[in-house]
Amino acid sequence: MKKLCTLIFGSLTLGLSAQTQQLFFEDFANAFNNDMVLNSTSVNSTNAGDNTWTVNNVYSGGNVSIFCFQPITVPISATPAQPGGITNPNGNYLHLSSLDGFNSGVSNAHYRAADGLCTFSQNYFTHMSVDVNTSGQTGVSLSFWWLCAGSPNEAFGELYYSTNGGNTWTQYPNFTMVGQSNWTQTTLTNSIFDNRAQLRFGWRFVNNQSTGGSDPALAIDDIEITGPLVVPGITTGDPASATLCSGQSITVPFTLVNGPMNANNTFSLEMSDANGNFSGNVIGTLNATTGSSITGTLPNMTPGSGYLFRVNASDPQTTGTANGTPSSVPAALNLSFTHTIDELDVEVTNTSGSSPNATWLFCPSDYVPAGGQPYTHTFPSSGSYCVCLKADNGCVADSVCETVDLCGDVDADVNLTVDGPDVTVPDSIEGADSVVVDFGSGNVVTNPTLPYVHTYTSLGPKTVCIYAYNDCGNADTTCIDVTISSLQGISDASQHFNIFPNPSHDQVRIEGLPIQGWELFSLTGQQIGTATFDIAQTESTISVQNLAAGTYLLLLKGEKQQWYSRISVVH
Repeated sequence: MKKLCTLIFGSLTLGLSAQTQQLFFEDFANAFNNDMVLNSTSVNSTNAGDNTWTVNNVYSGGNVSIFCFQPITVPISATPAQPGGITNPNGNYLHLSSLDGFNSGVSNAHYRAADGLCTFSQNYFTHMSVDVNTSGQTGVSLSFWWLCAGSPNEAFGELYYSTNGGNTWTQYPNFTMVGQSNWTQTTLTNSIFDNRAQLRFGWRFVNNQSTGGSDPALAIDDIEITGPLVVPGITTGDPASATLCSGQSITVPFTLVNGPMNANNTFSLEMSDANGNFSGNVIGTLNATTGSSITGTLPNMTPGSGYLFRVNASDPQTTGTANGTPSSVPAALNLSFTHTIDELDVEVTNTSGSSPNATWLFCPSDYVPAGGQPYTHTFPSSGSYCVCLKADNGCVADSVCETVDLCGDVDADVNLTVDGPDVTVPDSIEGADSVVVDFGSGNVVTNPTLPYVHTYTSLGPKTVCIYAYNDCGNADTTCIDVTISSLQGISDASQHFNIFPNPSHDQVRIEGLPIQGWELFSLTGQQIGTATFDIAQTESTISVQNLAAGTYLLLLKGEKQQWYSRISVVH
């Protein structure tokens, strides 16, 4: 039966020495430690296997009962005693023990090996649950005591580190814990530990299938993280807004390096002049020992773009570094513009002395940037409108406005749509405030809602005249000729009559319902021929030999109904 390598962690403390400072220390004086996760599933590990991480002060061995096809008793050797260099030697330490051992009353550093029959390959991971901040430090070291006999490539310990709060773990290169039955101390110094806001370490015991290996398993004690002693420092951040307004409140974030400050410390917010020069102009104070943010009130300031801030401390006396992005005090707004009018076009030019973030407003709600000069805006119709120039320097908003009277041209030239007896006037008359449409025969409509549909009740050519006016005296007239070739209330003759041959070059015969006569029209509405019967007829003949080739409209007249049909003449 293979043994587990023991891993032990100590309590978290902070301290200073002449050359280095202690950032983290864990000696596992307490059996349960809030700064450690004993059995983690990270890095492909299990938290419910045949072995488990534990913290206790058990070093003695004993007999362990296991079952693999039959009961077996396995003797477990005692874990070697700790040397005097370890804090509280032979006290609590972190190590692996088998579940069989716990059940048998043996909980020192040992493990149940993966034999491939009754026990299978598994990994067991334990890691720090707190972050160590090494920001601004170089030469950070990790030191710990360990032992692990195990077996090369089969049962051994690995070291891992995380720089993002334990979200991901990376194996420390070229370092394996194996073949060491007595306690030994390892110290690692690597640049990957430097300047990290969330540094953590973890240890994994790899229990691969094997035929060899021995106890003790991986065990750890007296974990210590140290860094060089650095004097306190203050890094000043940028305020939320880069624009400064006299009399307003401002909040500036700041961060301590190697804090906290002493209990009676006062932070002060110092502001430079417009050229970035500091002269003791304090605009706010804060009694605190750690970094956060500090609030002040901005004084009356002259326009400029080089204002900086820095946070200083009184205990210990520390001058902070200035923020990196200069802030600006804007110049006062000075707005003006000129304009010219061409029908519905208004050309505007910004002549302001100072107009940051300027926009044009062409009422009621059309905004456009004021960057391009000059700028031309086209209004939709004649009338009186407002034109405004608006600007905002980040502290004050202002605007100037003028009224413009516009008189645009009128264009009544449109395309009418004819569908049977329906004629549609489209919604494309430009620049008109009033419209009159004359459909002929006294059918006149004033200011119709466009598009407007007029239905004719007679066939033939028609003339539609459109008269358009605007309020400032401009007008336009358009007259359009259309042909009405079918009417409402007249049915298609094909359902009740046989009209043949069609096309024809000689004559066309009509057979069907009784009719009292017929009329023949050209598509322009001209009557070509007509016939009236004293007695209704079910048959009739029309001669077309003298007609020009083309399409004609045939109207059949019954006693109470009319029908139409198109006939074609060919020669």
